[in-house]
Amino acid sequence: MKVKRKDYLEHTIRLYLALPLPVGWYFLSTQEKQSYVRKLMKDNGKLHHYDPYVFRKKIIPEEIMKECLNVPDICQLDGLKRRIKTIIFTKMPYWLEAKHLLVHGYKVAKGYIYNPKYNSDERREAQWKELMKERDLTRSESKELIL
Repeated sequence: MKVKRKDYLEHTIRLYLALPLPVGWYFLSTQEKQSYVRKLMKDNGKLHHYDPYVFRKKIIPEEIMKECLNVPDICQLDGLKRRIKTIIFTKMPYWLEAKHLLVHGYKVAKGYIYNPKYNSDERREAQWKELMKERDLTRSESKELIL
């Protein structure tokens, strides 16, 4: 299934949220996280270099903006932050809203926690692989995004 250009932000967010993370992810610097994402994408999602890995349990929009979309000054982009929140809230029911969420390296903010009752880790891994296949179909559509 080819992702339409207007849905590219949603697909990018889905891919980023499904991304398998190395143990200790939340203690890496922003540059280390961006490097990991780029290397994983360059290797077409092959995880053998990154064992063991875990899946994301929490997220805040600022994290997506800085680490995934590579937005340098997140204070200036309230419109993008609202779009990210809308995409997660309306299209991803397995992410539950959390009012006071602390993510290492960021201030306490409104964000989302993953509902483990929705999908098992095995299902999340399958979702990751499917999103990588979709990514291959749309790879040339946007050069400004990391993923």
